[in-house]
Amino acid sequence: MNRNGLILLAIVLLLVGVFFWVLSHGGEKQYDWDLTYDNTSNQPYGTQLLFNILKSEYPGNFTEVRKPLRENPALLENKDNALYFLVGGSVYLDSASQENILKFVAEGNTACFITQNLPYEIFRKFFEGKFKLDSLNQYEYYDQSYVFQDSIARLSLLHPNLNTENYLLDISMIYNWEKVPANWNYFFSRTENIRFDSVVQLGAANSDYINFIRIHHGKGFIYLHSTPLAFTNFFLREKSGFDYLKKMFEHFHPNYVIWDEASKLYYYDDKSKPYAGQSPLKFILDNRSLRWAWYLLLVMALLFILFKAKRLQKIIPVHEPNLNTSLEFVQTVGRLYFLQNDHLALARQKMKLFLLFVRNKYKISLKNFDEPELKKLSIKSQITFDQLKRIFTSYKIVQKQTSISAQELIEFHKIIDHFYKNCK
Repeated sequence: MNRNGLILLAIVLLLVGVFFWVLSHGGEKQYDWDLTYDNTSNQPYGTQLLFNILKSEYPGNFTEVRKPLRENPALLENKDNALYFLVGGSVYLDSASQENILKFVAEGNTACFITQNLPYEIFRKFFEGKFKLDSLNQYEYYDQSYVFQDSIARLSLLHPNLNTENYLLDISMIYNWEKVPANWNYFFSRTENIRFDSVVQLGAANSDYINFIRIHHGKGFIYLHSTPLAFTNFFLREKSGFDYLKKMFEHFHPNYVIWDEASKLYYYDDKSKPYAGQSPLKFILDNRSLRWAWYLLLVMALLFILFKAKRLQKIIPVHEPNLNTSLEFVQTVGRLYFLQNDHLALARQKMKLFLLFVRNKYKISLKNFDEPELKKLSIKSQITFDQLKRIFTSYKIVQKQTSISAQELIEFHKIIDHFYKNCK
């Protein structure tokens, strides 16, 4: 590479280094504001903090479920005072899994769903005949649940035994550190004056919208909370959010906790952006090693564009040069005649080659071997006239004979060879 190329390469590498430094150290930290409720995500709307709190609170008595319950129905069997716990935007459980959960609760255990929509079969079992939603099928139900719209949801806990009547938690939908309008789900309002024999109101949003209830079933209880946003990393990192969680969990005194991560149904958030897990590029950028490997790949691509993408001359194939094999041919023919002792034929062949040489080099065709031709050749070749005359006199003598000796052939060869060595 020449000097200019080295300078250009150094400049490119310097610019790339500055870019990486700014990317790593400069600017405000970027966050993912998708409503994932993912227990492995430390982003604002993940649930990693809640997951770690519960896991540390029940060491050795905590199970995380990563496969659908239908693939492991025995997970809920033979449990004593266990808590089944699910927090997410919505929930997907087939009818058989919901029946297993109801059986699990009836045996004296607890199930807690913190989702914006109730499991459909559980809704029908406990609320049938109470709401306008009764006539809807399963898919219509999820689209037409009770909601109210506000920029702030003020959550309160109502159970008198917990002495939290005046406890409040204000939450808002935040996107890029700015509040945006949001729809808040609830089960029913206080003004509807709906009464359930097995349902206890435990919490409300904005005073009137019941968002936290307890259902008595068999020997156990089902807890339903319709505001999962309050349990994300963004709000639990604040003291008010942590205190709300602590007060709420005073309802539970489990010996064992089952965290269901598999039954969440990710859906469209308020920005109309579908969430179906991390995109491949986001996964790469979230991993330090993969992120730098990705940057290195981009740098190599840039260098290729700078130095190799320009048009290059097609490679010229190597051709072997044409070789003049005349000398080898003469030597071969001469050796052939000499071995056959045909000295006369060899002398005649040498004379033919001599005449061919004169014709090609000096453009003189010798036919009669007379004086004008020889003088013309003498001038061009700068060989004396007498020497040329001697060549043709010797050839005439050879031509008249039927055979010649080896010595005569040698003498004739010497005369012609003298011409080759001294001609101009």
